[in-house]
Amino acid sequence: NKMDELLEKGHSLIDRYYKFIKILIMVCAYAYLAYVLVNFKGYNEFFNSFKNISAFRTILLVLAVLLIPCNWLLESMKWQHLSQKLQPVSLCKAYKSVLMGLTVGFFTPNRIGDPLGRVLILNACNRTKGIVLSVIGVLGQTFSTLVCGLTAGILLIVFSPFESIKDSLNIQIASILLIIAFISLYFTLPIWGKILFQRNRFKRLRSLLEAISYINPRSLFYVTFLSLIRYIVYCSQYYFLLRFFDVELSLTDAAMILPLNYLMVSVTPTIAFSELGVRGSYAVLFIGAFASNTVGAALAGMSVWFINYVIPMMVGSIFVGKMKKQGESTTANL
Repeated sequence: NKMDELLEKGHSLIDRYYKFIKILIMVCAYAYLAYVLVNFKGYNEFFNSFKNISAFRTILLVLAVLLIPCNWLLESMKWQHLSQKLQPVSLCKAYKSVLMGLTVGFFTPNRIGDPLGRVLILNACNRTKGIVLSVIGVLGQTFSTLVCGLTAGILLIVFSPFESIKDSLNIQIASILLIIAFISLYFTLPIWGKILFQRNRFKRLRSLLEAISYINPRSLFYVTFLSLIRYIVYCSQYYFLLRFFDVELSLTDAAMILPLNYLMVSVTPTIAFSELGVRGSYAVLFIGAFASNTVGAALAGMSVWFINYVIPMMVGSIFVGKMKKQGESTTANL
């Protein structure tokens, strides 16, 4: 009993400090962003660049917007493939549930509530296992972000103009070892699930481990492939928006900076309304090192977040509302 009390107190203390860290990050991110925007000296040039905006830049903005449904279609294909392990789900239904998950997860730290929204389309008996399968899909995207970000970091070090950074062999080795560790752990996940599922010690987690055991290496490779394609899609959106906001960044520099930027965003603890500031701050920090138009970089970073999360979330809220009404109607009939 004493041990349980100590563990509960420890968990409560960690949770309290974690919330404090997230709030601190939010305050620092917005403060840094405000400082950069206030001290930016090129506002005249920035606004002049929109007076006679070229057709090329307009096309890039249109492309970035048109890729929104493609982005979430790829995520829906992943979720459909994973949920088929439990019950048949159409691609259209999977698409709706992904947007519903986005809506539910938007107001949770780092969108951890996303899987809870997705499983609403599943039968009640399959929802617990569905959460596990949904998390595996999220892990596939996280895996892509981590591996691509670390690889970009290594390339940035190797091709850095600063000799002190270029010669940092320890960082390069550590990054390579981390990549190997992520790949090994991720692709052996089904094996570990099956091993633990057969152990009597983990009876309480049996239902969750059973869900992991449904995944085979072929499924995991399929999920990873779609995650990588989706990663390329939103990196492309980011680059298109950078060029739209008149940020001069070569494709080579973008290939190194954007994955590193996404890596830092993914590992930074955030709450719903701090993500905008965090993304804008990282855009200024990383892209600003290669381009002078820091305002354009910040706007591009925030715009990517807006078009890929806020707009789809608003659509998802419609589906959540409809499902809620259907649930209330069913209850009334009963």
